[in-house]
Amino acid sequence: IILKCENLNEQMKILGFQDFEKFCNYNNNNFNKNYLKYLNDNSISLINNYYKLDFEYFNYEKLQ
Repeated sequence: IILKCENLNEQMKILGFQDFEKFCNYNNNNFNKNYLKYLNDNSISLINNYYKLDFEYFNYEKLQ
């Protein structure tokens, strides 16, 4: 079974998970962490090199 995020709650109810929404209610603000502070210079360099084309194609700023 492939579920779509757009209507996940409805699909889970069809599959018998009536309380699915109750378990998914969380405050998204708790997940706004600055993960860059966990990276060192070497990690940043590896990420920038590995995703170089993504940064170019999608006009993303490289990590600093």
